[in-house]
Amino acid sequence: MYDQPLVFGPLTLAQTIYIAGSIGAAFLVHENFPELGFAAPLALGLIGVALAYKKRPNRIEHPAEYFKQKYATDPEARKLLAVKVAEVQSQIHERKARGMAPDSKLEEAAQSLEQLHKELESSVSETEKPRS
Repeated sequence: MYDQPLVFGPLTLAQTIYIAGSIGAAFLVHENFPELGFAAPLALGLIGVALAYKKRPNRIEHPAEYFKQKYATDPEARKLLAVKVAEVQSQIHERKARGMAPDSKLEEAAQSLEQLHKELESSVSETEKPRS
């Protein structure tokens, strides 16, 4: 559920900071402006909780570029993609060997994976070329 480690009970570090900050701000407002009563501190507390539990979008702005970079630098990613291509091709050959009808989605997936593999291999070979 969480992509960050839990630091304080069920809260991540960012959530802890938001809640602690809102509690601190609520305390300061309550102590310095008592005429506001409990409405302003309560509102600040609720804003802090809302910010702490707000869903944040994935920080990868360009997934294709991220994957190309990871593929270029991580040999395990290269191996994993090659294994997936082989698995899908194996399933296609197994269906043919059993006399089953071809699966269009499986063949489409194989073509997409092969195309991605070729594109990534070419991008890796371009980045590894010596510059003159």
